[in-house]
Amino acid sequence: MRAITCKKKKEKKKEKKKKKKKKKKKKKKKKKKKKKKKKKKKKKKKKKKKKKKKKKKKKKKKKKKKKKKKKKKKKKKKKKKKKKKKKKKKKKKK
Repeated sequence: MRAITCKKKKEKKKEKKKKKKKKKKKKKKKKKKKKKKKKKKKKKKKKKKKKKKKKKKKKKKKKKKKKKKKKKKKKKKKKKKKKKKKKKKKKKKK
C-alpha cells in the first residue's frame, strides 16, 4: 500500500511543475518592453559634457590677482632704511 501512495504523490508533483513552466513564459514578454525605455535616457547624458568646458576659463582669472599683492610688500622696506641714516650724523658732531 505504501508503494502505491508514493507513486501517486510523484505524479502530482510532475503535473504541478508543468503548470509553473507555462506561467513563466508569459512574464518574459513584459521584460522586453522595459528595455526600450532605457535607450531614451542615453541621449540626455551627451548634453552634460558641454558644460564642463566653460569651467576651465574661470581658473585663469585667479592667477592675475596674486601678482598685485607682492608689490605692496616692497614699499614698507624702504621706510626702515631712512631712519638708520639720521643716527650716524649725530655722532660726527660730538
